[in-house]
Amino acid sequence: MKYLQMKNALLLTLIFTAIFVITGCKKTDIAKYTGTYTGTLTSTNFIKEDVQLTFTSEESHKESLFLYGIALTNTSKGQYSANDEIVLKIIHIINQDITADVISNTSAVFVFEEEEVTMDMKYNIAGVTNTVNVRYIGNK
Repeated sequence: MKYLQMKNALLLTLIFTAIFVITGCKKTDIAKYTGTYTGTLTSTNFIKEDVQLTFTSEESHKESLFLYGIALTNTSKGQYSANDEIVLKIIHIINQDITADVISNTSAVFVFEEEEVTMDMKYNIAGVTNTVNVRYIGNK
């Protein structure tokens, strides 16, 4: 009986340790991605230098990374995707006249490595047949 109790206690200890390590690593990853990155936004039609993107975390959502106060979706280690609202805000860095009702098929993926972030973004504009591809590379 005591052997079974010790085995169960050891198993519970291992489970709690694993949970602590996993959640602790995730928080550390978020912290190393936060900060202001300065870089270049490029497409076939433009180059905009010295663009700053600031990624933050919030005390109430410690596992989330935010851009413009909007949560990014973690898709894998060091990789996050953005919603339409963030895509529109980045588009506005390039052209303030584009509105949400004329863009579609949006996607944006941010990849964090060391002190660098790379973003690949795509969207369509109503009445234009080509997809617009935008790339950002920034450093802390």
